[in-house]
Amino acid sequence: MDDKTAKPEESESEEKKESDFDQEKEQAEVWTGKITAFVAHQLRTSAPSLPIIGGSITGILTWLSQHDTVKAIIVGGVTFIVTGFFTYGSAWSKAFLEVARTKGKDHGKGSALSFFVWLDKGLEKIRWQLANPDGKYLIKLRDSDCRYDDIEGIEDAIFGFSTPELEEIFINLDLSQLELRSEEESKGTGDDIWDLLRRAKKRTNLRLLILAPGGRGKTTLLRHLAYNYALKQPKQNAPFLIPVFLRLRRWQEVITTTEGLDLPTLIERHLKQDISQELDLPQNWAKSHLTRQRMLVMFDGFDEVKPEYAEKVSQWIGKQWQDFRQNYFILTSRPKGYQAFSSEHKPRQKVFINEFTDKNIQDFVYKWYFWQEQETRVSRSLKAKQEAADNKAKDLINQLFALDDSGESSTLLALARNPLNLNMIVQLHRANFGSGQKLPQQRVDLFRRIFDLQLITRPQARGIDMILDNNEENHRQRVLQQLALKMGNTTTIEYSELLSSIQNFIQELGYPESTSAKDFVERLIHVSELILKKDEYYEFAHNLFQSYLIALEVKRLKQENLLKENWEQNLWYEACIMYATLLINPTDFIVYFYNKEDNPKAQGLAERCYRELPVKKRRGLEFLEQRRQTSLFTQLETYLKNGQWREADEETMRLMLLIAKREDEGWLDEESINNFPCEELRTIDKLWVDNSGGKFGFSVQKKVWLDCGGVPGEYDYDVYKKFADEVGWRRSGDWLSYDQLTFLLDGSKHAHLPHLILPHLTYGWDIKECVDRGVEVRISFLAQRLVTCNI
Repeated sequence: MDDKTAKPEESESEEKKESDFDQEKEQAEVWTGKITAFVAHQLRTSAPSLPIIGGSITGILTWLSQHDTVKAIIVGGVTFIVTGFFTYGSAWSKAFLEVARTKGKDHGKGSALSFFVWLDKGLEKIRWQLANPDGKYLIKLRDSDCRYDDIEGIEDAIFGFSTPELEEIFINLDLSQLELRSEEESKGTGDDIWDLLRRAKKRTNLRLLILAPGGRGKTTLLRHLAYNYALKQPKQNAPFLIPVFLRLRRWQEVITTTEGLDLPTLIERHLKQDISQELDLPQNWAKSHLTRQRMLVMFDGFDEVKPEYAEKVSQWIGKQWQDFRQNYFILTSRPKGYQAFSSEHKPRQKVFINEFTDKNIQDFVYKWYFWQEQETRVSRSLKAKQEAADNKAKDLINQLFALDDSGESSTLLALARNPLNLNMIVQLHRANFGSGQKLPQQRVDLFRRIFDLQLITRPQARGIDMILDNNEENHRQRVLQQLALKMGNTTTIEYSELLSSIQNFIQELGYPESTSAKDFVERLIHVSELILKKDEYYEFAHNLFQSYLIALEVKRLKQENLLKENWEQNLWYEACIMYATLLINPTDFIVYFYNKEDNPKAQGLAERCYRELPVKKRRGLEFLEQRRQTSLFTQLETYLKNGQWREADEETMRLMLLIAKREDEGWLDEESINNFPCEELRTIDKLWVDNSGGKFGFSVQKKVWLDCGGVPGEYDYDVYKKFADEVGWRRSGDWLSYDQLTFLLDGSKHAHLPHLILPHLTYGWDIKECVDRGVEVRISFLAQRLVTCNI
């Protein structure tokens, strides 16, 4: 074998040895790892017995080597102590580090939050020092009562909740315009408050009336405007304005009794008393802004003005509108309350806040729950918060949108379309989430659960003594029921009278004289929040709570006659509806109002009572449906036969609102017209046609509308103008007010009636510039409904 052959063989042999060595090395490393892991595991599992094992081994070895028992015991004992000390130290340090790591993380978060709160305050002080007078006012306004979702004490009704910031959960309210001032505006959507302000920018003035039933979000909408303007962040290119938010309830007495009071003076008093005494604004600050046409003045709650003040307050508002006409003004009210507005200077535009849509409800629920998880579960990850919020929100939404046994939408969903009710519903849901307890379907049951939470659950959770017993007679609520009944239709009470009244009620319940009404009231205000301090007076957290308590107390006292005597007053009207729901058999009570055939409002109340009853309580009242059908149109027929055309027109609108369940709204929208019952519509039309010899009626108007080129269900402003000229709603290009219509058979144009709008919604408007889009839309969609119903 030559050298060339031998060298490759030697090389291959060496490579094979190296390969075998590498494999053996890898196997050794694997076994070393396994042995190390085994030993480590054994040491960890036997760690608690190491002192005993170590002491025993050293003691035995010492005895075997030296045969000295005493020395062996000493060495073993010392080993036991030393080993035990190090074992304890190791475990202690490990546990200490784990707790320190957790606490450090928590304290770090807390310190960071504290630091940024401190930083925010510092920056705020710097901004305050650098701000001009306008800036200082806006800072104070932002931090007053416009920032949080403060819905008259309800938002924190349940312990452990965080009051959301308004902008975090605000839902853009759907607005319907009822009247527009120009053809340009009639082409706009008009469904957003910022859009209205933007379009008003071209005229540099705005007098807007916002109408809505209670709890629909009128005040919240104004606070939304005030807060965004305070941040200098108007939306949709709306003009930048200095906002002023005035609660008429707060200033009604001052307006009525102060001779020569003007708007600048009232604004400056408001700034000092309600915003901040720190404000040191230049002299005539408000007047200067009003003169320069830079203010948005919002008057909230005309319906809350006392009847004895309504005349002077409305006259005062009208004068301020006229004196500072180039500024922007907004007035809110419930529709019925606005009827008392008597000034000749009326709002130029009117919008109505529609109820929550399905999407509005879902958006609010998700936003509200996410805010709660964000604020109350600080240590959780964002993903965990989102998942928890989604889980709870979906559960509530499933309950709201579940169908009842008859396949219809639940009563709970109807309640949730009111923002105030939805706010209470979502809190009740969170309080009971995971308990398996379903939400109540009736309004009185919803309120009962709210009061239980306020008066029982919340105080117990906070360990607070509410002074009065929580027994079967429910003394805490009993006192509130007595107070509500004593206040009657008055929503406010002075502090001294509040204390004396409650003290008397407590004594009547048999409590010792030492029982303090003052302590009980303080707990009601600060713990249960069912009584609130508003300005210089006290009142219930919401008017509906007062109506509910009145109904309960009337039922307890068996004094139904009180409801029959006072039912026409607002609080008592709602109390009647809830009282009927509380009764085991409400038939006689409801029939009492049905039998008032000469009083349409009483029959409307009976209808409302009937509709709010749960289905099981409607049994035995079927005959009312038949009576309703025969008596419903009696008054209209009487007016028509007597030639009382104006009264007949107003009665027609009242009937249609009643049938469409739109009494609170005061007008008919597209949906209510498209779903209006054909039989009732046919009956109303036939009465008009028959009693006018074919001159008046919906079917008559439909023919004129079609002849003018109208397409049923489509809005066309040009067609509407032509139609209005034909039926006599315009004269020489000018729009006629309701009072200018011709309520005569002779002398009026063909198809002149019915007009389908209530006079209190149009009286005194600047009709020459007004386009009544509300009527136009009703005519258009009513024509479509007439076609559908073959009328």
